[in-house]
Amino acid sequence: MIESSAPTCAEQVCTVCGASGVRIWRPAQSWPDRLLCFTCACADQHKDIVEMAAEKSDQIGWLVPAVPDGEGSWWGYTSVPQAGVDAWHALPLASPASQEPKP
Repeated sequence: MIESSAPTCAEQVCTVCGASGVRIWRPAQSWPDRLLCFTCACADQHKDIVEMAAEKSDQIGWLVPAVPDGEGSWWGYTSVPQAGVDAWHALPLASPASQEPKP
């Protein structure tokens, strides 16, 4: 289970590989049991990294952007205020060290 006090977008950490300072995704319509960076999210959802990067979508399969609400949870996908959208999009898609999925 993810810690209930959510950090800022930039402080969130991928629960699979430990990447931080990058865009993070969470499962849609549920309390996140995992937070995933782009590389790990693509692997989790069986999506091709190159195709997903070219698509420039903010959704990866059933995963949506993990934007903290500042109160220990995450904004609903359609409820994120513009400041949260901007903060999430300001982060890099992936760090150079996380280009390949972890086994």
